[in-house]
Amino acid sequence: MRYVSAERYSEALDLLELGARLQLKHCQVFFFLLQLHWHVDLSYYAIIPSIGMSI
Repeated sequence: MRYVSAERYSEALDLLELGARLQLKHCQVFFFLLQLHWHVDLSYYAIIPSIGMSI
């Protein structure tokens, strides 16, 4: 089960990175920063999954 969660986190991080790159490409800095914030949050929960976030 741990590997399935790791794969989901990895996929979610990839999607957030892609979205952030697209936002930055179109000069939408606010949304880029928002997606960057989500990326950092998701990375934090991927490191410490016991906090209770589930995907």
